[in-house]
Order: sequence, then C-alpha cells, then structure tokens
Amino acid sequence: MNVPAASSLIGSRYHLLEPIGRGAMGAVYRAIDRLSGDMVALKRVPISAVPQESGAGLRLALAQEFRTLASLRHPHIISVLDYGFDAQHQPYFTMDLP
Repeated sequence: MNVPAASSLIGSRYHLLEPIGRGAMGAVYRAIDRLSGDMVALKRVPISAVPQESGAGLRLALAQEFRTLASLRHPHIISVLDYGFDAQHQPYFTMDLP
C-alpha cells in the first residue's frame, strides 16, 4: 500500500488517498486513519472565503452539528466517526467506508 505525501495529512490523523465524490457541499475522499489503520470516508466541507476571525461562530456551529451527528445511531443515517478542522480551518468529518 502506498503511503500518501505528508501534505495530504488531515487533522494530524488521516492520510487522504483518492477522491470518491464531489458535490455542492464538499468533497469525499478515501482516507487511512493513522490511529486505527482503518479505511474511512473523509468529507471536507469548505467554508468559502470566511476569515478566521469572523468565521469562529460558524466553525463553532459546525462543530456542534458534527457532535450531534456523531451521537446518532440509526440504520438510515451514516455514522460520523470523528470531526475537526484542518490546517486551513476548514471543517471535515469521517464516516465508515462501506
């Protein structure tokens, strides 16, 4: 298995491999969780052109939403495994990769 370049490291934990899909709400990548060794789906949700200072409220709201999603378990809802913000303060979350 090829190990991706360090520039593809997200949240000091996930190595991005290849894109799986892209849409209006972001892009999804196949990624390796360096802690568990598992393959996961990682979705990057861009916050377009929001300065770090003025985007703090938006980032807090997204973190609260991701926390709520991570607490939900239902057969018809994708389980959020982890969430955070990358080096550019853009939000991401991870899901099981079927």
